[in-house]
Amino acid sequence: LNERVEIKQEMSMKALDKAEERHEQKNFEIAMQKDVFIFSQQQTIEKLRKDLDARDEKIAKLTKPKKFQQL
Repeated sequence: LNERVEIKQEMSMKALDKAEERHEQKNFEIAMQKDVFIFSQQQTIEKLRKDLDARDEKIAKLTKPKKFQQL
């Protein structure tokens, strides 16, 4: 009986170890997905900022008074 209990405890501990291992792997995968998403969003933001800066420069150039208009 005692040996049976020990075997069941050992099996339970192995199952627990396996579950913890899967949990850690899942946490790692979620963290990687989060990091990839954040990096992608940062790239999108940077592109939009560059586009906005280029548009602002173009607007400033087009609305800049010409020499003959200043007279």
